[in-house]
Amino acid sequence: MNNQPFEEQITHALHNVPEPNPAHERAARTAFLAEARRLREHPSPVWQRPHSRTWMIVAAALLIFLIGGFALSVQNLRQSNSDATVQAEIISPDNNPSLHQDITPTPSQGQISVPITAENAAQLVELQRFGAGTVNGAVWSPDGKQLALYGSLGIWFYDTSDFEATPRFVETNSYINDAAYSPDGASLVLANADGTIHVVDIVTGQVTLNIEAYEKTATQVLFTHDGSEIISGGSDWDGASARFWSATMGRERLAFGYSFDETTTRLALAPSNLRIAIAGLTYLDSSDYTDSNIGYGVTVLDIVNDTDLYTLDGPTSSITAVAYSPDGNLLAASSHDGLYLWEGRNLKFQLTRVATPVEDTAFSPDGQVLASAQLGGLVHLWNTTTGENIGTLFSRLENHNSSFLQKVIFSPDGQSLLALDKVHGLVMIWDWQSETVKATLDDFSGGFNALSLASDDSRIAVGSENGKIYAWDRTVESPQTLQQQYGQDGVLTNVAFVPNTHLVAATGSRINNSQPVLAPVTLWDADNGLQELAPPAFERTDISWIWDLDFNTDGSQAVFMDTGSSNFVLTLWDVQSWQKINRLEAYQPNALVLDAQVAFSPANNLVAFTNYERSVRLWDLESTTERQLLPSLPDIIAGIAFSPDGKFLVALDGEGTVQVWDTVTWQESMYIAKTGGSCAITFSANSKLIAVAGDDRIYLWDIQNQTLITQLTGHTSDITQIQFSHDGTVLVTASYDGTVRVWGLQ
Repeated sequence: MNNQPFEEQITHALHNVPEPNPAHERAARTAFLAEARRLREHPSPVWQRPHSRTWMIVAAALLIFLIGGFALSVQNLRQSNSDATVQAEIISPDNNPSLHQDITPTPSQGQISVPITAENAAQLVELQRFGAGTVNGAVWSPDGKQLALYGSLGIWFYDTSDFEATPRFVETNSYINDAAYSPDGASLVLANADGTIHVVDIVTGQVTLNIEAYEKTATQVLFTHDGSEIISGGSDWDGASARFWSATMGRERLAFGYSFDETTTRLALAPSNLRIAIAGLTYLDSSDYTDSNIGYGVTVLDIVNDTDLYTLDGPTSSITAVAYSPDGNLLAASSHDGLYLWEGRNLKFQLTRVATPVEDTAFSPDGQVLASAQLGGLVHLWNTTTGENIGTLFSRLENHNSSFLQKVIFSPDGQSLLALDKVHGLVMIWDWQSETVKATLDDFSGGFNALSLASDDSRIAVGSENGKIYAWDRTVESPQTLQQQYGQDGVLTNVAFVPNTHLVAATGSRINNSQPVLAPVTLWDADNGLQELAPPAFERTDISWIWDLDFNTDGSQAVFMDTGSSNFVLTLWDVQSWQKINRLEAYQPNALVLDAQVAFSPANNLVAFTNYERSVRLWDLESTTERQLLPSLPDIIAGIAFSPDGKFLVALDGEGTVQVWDTVTWQESMYIAKTGGSCAITFSANSKLIAVAGDDRIYLWDIQNQTLITQLTGHTSDITQIQFSHDGTVLVTASYDGTVRVWGLQ
């Protein structure tokens, strides 16, 4: 017991208050700012908040109590500090797996304007995120009151009575390939691209079960009809398989497979829970295991006795989906060569008169109608008794000729039909009997395949595989998403800011009303809603495809790689007049053009280019012939870039090999065999770092020491483009997950 007078105890305590812990201060400050930001963005009067009156009364009482007991508390302050340490975890709102409402997450900008160097690169964090992400599939709840859309960022839950209402968003930080409701509607099981299977509680959004299911990827999941087990499809390094797991413990009970093609394996469970159909590449005769017996078929297995029952053949191309009728008597399979319907072991209908590949098929709840989704934006409806086509639903995008449907599902009551277009981020819901559209959900993007930063680093522009151009002003707190359709059809191959402007140049193959638009480059104003400017008056009119373009440092010249009339051509243009300055007749490749690239040197006198090959070629802009062919890399080149100081040219190939050349001698100055990335490459502003994109990761290398500094993770799908800001303070990445992420120091 302490026998000091009370006043001395107070004085002693005040003189021995422990020094503040900087780490605790930073954590408290982060938590405070996050809460302040949340209250600012979602304000509500304090007396309207749940239980606020009760808690304010309690708080007042506690305050009185604390004031009265301050002296006794401070007496033991130092002793408590030395005897025990309280551990507390602060979860920031951006990392909390709770329910998010914003369909386009944009983390707070906590950037400090310090250039990224080898010394601080390991401290990079994600500062901003733009883009709504992609939608990969949809599933109705068993009672039909909820529709779950899943994709590259998480799950969006829609109230089916009001599709206009903002969906409830659960962020999963995983790329979801497939999902299914439990029979009681309380859980959702997810098949993730990283090979895991997650069971998510519908109410809380929390993961209640995590199964490390496959080495490569999980492609499909479903619950057994009693909800006791989860059935999954996926692939390991030695093949694909279907597996059964306990829905409560995640324990594996049964596995079929390793004879199926991992890219086409599809599953369907019979209503009896006794049989499963697995579709894909298989041995068509179970007694013949030679290569000549391999073909596309549907194998029906007895899951009680773990035996093959029979194999249904007929399809000659990839099988995209398989489904049982509600009574289990019929089995349907969609394929790139048509639609097949079996009754028992007998082929009942072969609906091959459809014009385009069939990507999905589904039975109505009464089993009388079979729907098929076509790549041409059509949903065909078939009578399952007669095989007659009883209707066609047309999917059309605004300002677009057609969409590409990959999924179709009926609502549980059979009144609605949903079709989903992953490429364009479109979900359409019909009253299929009257052929009227009930809802269109189009808040999603396609994967991003092009990226550019304005010269002042304030604007970001991306091109999407859905043919749209997007732009954001990254200097404001909640930037508006600007978007414009590049063309009704065709391919958008690249976007690039004209230097020292906020004009976005876009290239590709532009088609309107089924006719090519012979405009090699279109210009869009990022300061005016991405409005399209009048097309430049080009000297040539035979250009229909521009594969890539680049500008010189001051924006006065541009170089294009295009198809011309036959050979591949590089053309140098004056940007002010759009008159041709020079032209190089390039080689004609042996393969289709998949990744043509051009890059201006910082000295503006040289262009490096490559076209789906293992070599980099050089063009001296004062000549009409190639200057040099640099030595080949082991694999097809995925990216090229000049260092900002002009001293180096770097190339990255598909195996992750990096080759660096000295631009004075054109001798090899560096060679890194395995960088980790194989998608895109860029130099830092100080020319001392390279960032390499590989799958969903970014690898930062110190090129002087040839050492890997750090890896950045966050994207959930392949990173397609990567660029350092011109001031060197941030790194910007674009991905097929439909997001752009900004990385920097915080």
